[in-house]
Amino acid sequence: MRLFTCLLTLACLLPLATLAQGLVFDPVSFNTIPAAPRPTGEKDMPTLPLRIDWSPYCPVPARQTGNTCVAYSTAYGAYAIQRAIDARLRDDPQAITQRFALSPIYPLLSMGQNCTTGQKLETIADHLADNGDVWLRDVPNLTCADALPTKVSPQKLVKKPLRVFKNNDSKSYWTKYYVSLGLPVVVGLELTDGFRKLTEAADYYEPVNDKTAKPLLHAVVVVGYDEFRKAFKLLNSYGPNWGQDGFFWMKYTAFDQVARCGIIMPLADSEPVLKPNQHRLGGLFRFVNLADDGNSLQADTVRPHHVAAGLYQLDRKNWKQGDMFQLVTQSTRPGEYMCVFSFSPGDSPNVHYPRRTPFAGSQPTAGSDETDLMPMAGYQMVIPSPNDALVIKQATTDYVCVLYSTNPLLADLPGILERMRQTPGDVQTRLRRALGSRLVAQGIAYEPDRMAFSAIFEKGDIVPLVLEVKSAP
Repeated sequence: MRLFTCLLTLACLLPLATLAQGLVFDPVSFNTIPAAPRPTGEKDMPTLPLRIDWSPYCPVPARQTGNTCVAYSTAYGAYAIQRAIDARLRDDPQAITQRFALSPIYPLLSMGQNCTTGQKLETIADHLADNGDVWLRDVPNLTCADALPTKVSPQKLVKKPLRVFKNNDSKSYWTKYYVSLGLPVVVGLELTDGFRKLTEAADYYEPVNDKTAKPLLHAVVVVGYDEFRKAFKLLNSYGPNWGQDGFFWMKYTAFDQVARCGIIMPLADSEPVLKPNQHRLGGLFRFVNLADDGNSLQADTVRPHHVAAGLYQLDRKNWKQGDMFQLVTQSTRPGEYMCVFSFSPGDSPNVHYPRRTPFAGSQPTAGSDETDLMPMAGYQMVIPSPNDALVIKQATTDYVCVLYSTNPLLADLPGILERMRQTPGDVQTRLRRALGSRLVAQGIAYEPDRMAFSAIFEKGDIVPLVLEVKSAP
C-alpha cells in the first residue's frame, strides 16, 4: 500500500499538458447496449431524494496515464464505489482503493491495447464482464508498457453493462435515478480544452460553445447530485490536485448538453459458496389488488400460500372479470435475471417483463429494449407500472410466472414460451418441459405464506415462482 500511495503522489506532479482523454463514442454501437430496467414508463417518473453524495465511498482520485479514462472510470472508479457502498466503508479512500479497486491497465493489456488508443464504454465494460479483471493491489506497478501478468488470475466481478440513457432521452433524470439507488453512472462527456485546466476555484464546469475547437471525449463517474444546486458531482481521473480534490460539479443543463452516453455496471454475485460449482439465487413477488372505493384506487397485497414446488394460490378466491392488480417483483441477490409472463389454459403466454420486442402473444411497449438483468440486489419492479394495472379479462384460471435465473433468459425465452404453449398437462408439467435442464430441481427453500424462495444449487439455473388466480363471471 505504501508503494501504491507513492505512485499516486508522483503522478500528481505530471504537468497538466500531459492529460489525455480516451473515450470513443459510436452512437450506433452504444445504443445496442440493453436499457437498464426502469420502474415506470417513459412519462411516469418516481420522486427522487433531494441530495445524494457517494463521494465518501470513492477510492483515491487517481491520475490516468494516456488515453485510459474509460478503464479508470469503470474498473477503478464505478466498481470500487459500488463495493464500498455495499460494505458501508466510507471516508477512507486509501482503504477503499486497497480493498475494492480493480486494475485499469490489466484489461487493456489483456485486450492487446495500449494507452494511446481510446476505447468505447461498452468495449471495456463488456470485457470486464466476459473476461474479468485483477485487483489493483496485486499489480500496483502495472503500466501500459508491461507484458500481461501471468501470476494473477482475473475474476468476473461485474455483469454486462446497462444503458442509462440515449442521446434524446431524459439524461439528467435517469442519471439521478440510478445514482440515488447507489449505482454510480459512468458517462461520456463532450468537453472543451478548458476542462483540463479546471481548478478548485471553479464552482462548476461550464462547457464553452466553441465551434472551432475539436471536442474532447472523456469518461467520468457521476457520484452524486444536489437538487438545490441543480447539479451533478462527478469523479474525474486527473488525480486529487485537479478540480475540487479530483471531483467537479456540472449543472444539469450543461450535463444534458454534453453527455453523450451513460452506463451502469451491475455487480456479479461474489459471495462465496461451499463448493466451486454451487450457485445462489433468490427472489420474491407480491400480488397487489387494486380496488376503486369511489374516490381513489386502494392497493391491497393479497396473502398467498404455498401449494407445492413453487406453486402458490391466493387465500382470496372470489376474483371476477374486470378486477385489477399489479405484480411487485424483487431480486434478492446481485447479478440476477428476471422475466415475467402469464398464461391460461388454451392461450399463448403473454410477456409482461421485459417490456420489449413481442414474444408469443405479448404486447410490447413501443421503443422499449429493456434487459432481463436486474441492476442490483433488492431491485423492485412494479408490473406493468405504478400507474397501470393488469386486468382479468375473462373468467378462467390464470397463472402468473416469474422466472429468476443466474444467467440471461431473453435468448431462450421464445423457446420456453413455445414449449409452454405446446405441452399439455398441469402448470408444473408444462414448466418442467419448457425449462428442461435449466430448471433448478433441488436445494430450493420456499416460504409458506409469501411468494419467495432462496436456493443453493449445482445443476440448472432457473427457479420459477407461479401464482394461480381463479376467477368467476
